[in-house]
Amino acid sequence: MRFKPFSEKYDFTKSELTEHYPLYLRRPIAQWFHDLVAENELGYFTNSYISRISGLKPGFVNNLNTIFRENFPTDLQDFIKKIFSDADLTSNFLALLLQNICKGVDAVRLEMILSNGGSAFAVEKVDKSANSYDAGVYDLVKRVPEVVAKQAAEALTSNELIKEAWNACYSRNPDYERTVNRCCDALEHMLRDKYESKNVKPQLGMLIKNLQTTPGKLSFKGDTLLRNKADLMSLVSSATQVRGSHTAGTGRKPTSEEAEFILHSTILIWNVHQAI
Repeated sequence: MRFKPFSEKYDFTKSELTEHYPLYLRRPIAQWFHDLVAENELGYFTNSYISRISGLKPGFVNNLNTIFRENFPTDLQDFIKKIFSDADLTSNFLALLLQNICKGVDAVRLEMILSNGGSAFAVEKVDKSANSYDAGVYDLVKRVPEVVAKQAAEALTSNELIKEAWNACYSRNPDYERTVNRCCDALEHMLRDKYESKNVKPQLGMLIKNLQTTPGKLSFKGDTLLRNKADLMSLVSSATQVRGSHTAGTGRKPTSEEAEFILHSTILIWNVHQAI
């Protein structure tokens, strides 16, 4: 359903994304879950005159009990109340359904609910080669603003290390050390291939230092706009200090903000070095 707001009151384009599940999201998600239960025969009817599922099959609930180490009721309404009692539980439950039961149409319906409702989470197809009838090829991930995703699209398609860094950063359970590690690996390979092709053991810190010492070697899109071309390298010069594998020395674990900065700086550096 398309909607162009008539007034600012209902224009939510600049609203902050939410990691919670407000009341306006709960009813659509509950209906979506009811439909999923019906389609997959995971529930039962207690009243033959009412064509609405009232309970969940014990086998399904028992599986959830052991997976989540929680005690879920079989009554459908009580079950839904339990699921929405904690936002983290809600997110993990939706992820489980996407990873095991949902087919293409189910994933699309849930994504529409989440995106229209301003959720910080999105549905992503994990196995790109799967068809719409395959179940369990989806997952719940952190939603990224559309403009950011578009800027990163080419790098994510062309560079596997940057794609791994992105997935680690924006997964439902982010791994910021892995994000920084993969970014460093991607930069090491790219800068070595571009500027020190004979270097068989490239180290990011040394590569950056060499380029900062001899900035004239640098060549990338828009480099004439910088008074000192080595300024581009300063964006990631501290990446090795928060690289997970170096925490035994002077390094430390990255924060979420640091990991995101390094990731998007890596994408910028990769992008401006293409077709040069």
